[in-house]
Amino acid sequence: MNPQKLPLWILWFGFLSSVFFLNAFLGGGEKSDSIAGIVAVVLLVGPISASTLIRWIIIPKMRDAQAVIPFFVIGMALAESLVMFGCFLVPSKQSIFAVVAALGVIQYIPIFIKLQSKD
Repeated sequence: MNPQKLPLWILWFGFLSSVFFLNAFLGGGEKSDSIAGIVAVVLLVGPISASTLIRWIIIPKMRDAQAVIPFFVIGMALAESLVMFGCFLVPSKQSIFAVVAALGVIQYIPIFIKLQSKD
């Protein structure tokens, strides 16, 4: 394993586990939505689209671990924000938001990120 990927693996595992913990501990409250339906769709599609764009367009062009980490964190944070939106703004669709957030974080698994080894 490339030692430069160790911080990416640690961050990835932390973000992925926090999706499940946040959903488990913050969810289950009042099930009435505080926003309209179209706004809920924008809250779902916007962050996951930006996260996917970062993962599949921006990160593959980078080869330096120092340059990848900020985009890696920002992309996963955008995906994880869906859990918060689901818990607080759209509780009736909380499980949909949590599943999309988990899939958004899973796409950042560091296996496919190519970094130059420092030989």
